[in-house]
Amino acid sequence: MRIELLCNEPKYPDILACIFEGSERRVDQICTPSGIVPRIDESFIREYCNFSGIVDFPYGISETRIRVHEILLCEKRGIKTIDLVINRHDLESSNLFAIRKDFKTCYEACRVNKIHIRPVIEYRLAEPTFIEELCFSLKENGASEIVLGTGSMVDDVLDNIISSKLIEDKLGLSVISCSPILSSDHYNMFYESKIHGIRVKSYKILNNFVY
Repeated sequence: MRIELLCNEPKYPDILACIFEGSERRVDQICTPSGIVPRIDESFIREYCNFSGIVDFPYGISETRIRVHEILLCEKRGIKTIDLVINRHDLESSNLFAIRKDFKTCYEACRVNKIHIRPVIEYRLAEPTFIEELCFSLKENGASEIVLGTGSMVDDVLDNIISSKLIEDKLGLSVISCSPILSSDHYNMFYESKIHGIRVKSYKILNNFVY
């Protein structure tokens, strides 16, 4: 199972500690909001760790041209994976047209620059039927992997596992689950459910896991 680490620390020493712990524990990817990317030494990004830049974190409500600009700034720093937060307002209003239009533009910006893009969906904001329809549309427009949850909302481990499995089994998309995974018991629940990957919300709890 893939293991990713969310690096959203407010202080520079904690950012360095997060990168160090992620590297020491050999996580598959360190995921950080695009606003933090310039604070990370470029050599870490290009040579030492696998990073993703989370664009428009955590609400996804900026206009598309600003989101594209963030993507391009991340690419210039050496980021090869973009996690694009889907607009929360559009999720709540089930506005599939607006989400699809935005994603197409951002996907094209990534494709031209040879960057992998993954939609980040705050699934608790919409009905399950719309989430399924949305995921199908995103897959049709180039997504092969999604991140379920930003880590900024209250979530439930079991709810996230159920939603992740439904998306993986019905739509054939790989899912990275970002939920309150706090212990080895939580880790084992995802592992035994054969979810593609998990995103741990803090480097401070990495030592709680045995993997």
